[in-house]
Amino acid sequence: MRILQTHTCLASEVGTKVDTFSTVDGCDSIITTITTLLPPSYNTINKTTCVPSEAGTVVDTLVGQAANGCDSIVTTITTLNDSYSDTSNLTTCLASEVGTKVDTFTTVDGCDSIITTITTLLLPSYNTINKTTCVLVKPVRWWIR
Repeated sequence: MRILQTHTCLASEVGTKVDTFSTVDGCDSIITTITTLLPPSYNTINKTTCVPSEAGTVVDTLVGQAANGCDSIVTTITTLNDSYSDTSNLTTCLASEVGTKVDTFTTVDGCDSIITTITTLLLPSYNTINKTTCVLVKPVRWWIR
């Protein structure tokens, strides 16, 4: 009796098989083949992105690509990096500084960081001071900034 050990990647081929043969001198020869399942190869890849639609987990099966000839299962986990957005509201007395300005910077993770600055014009302040005098004069207006 002889025992053979074999391995396979296919679950349908797993098991024990007994074969009986006759030798040239009429004796039986029994061969027992024991086939065990080889595991697939598992790999995990971690990566990052700045694009929300690219975030998530993807599992790919690469048929027959493992070192043992079995399937290679690759799990890719993509995490979304932080990006920032902020708006600052400012005021000015100068009409030339009025408007909206958008600045884009890159974060340490390589994502965009957007800063919006909205500058509005301050209106001048008017005060009327009524003075009493013995001389007839018109009221005086003072401009205060």
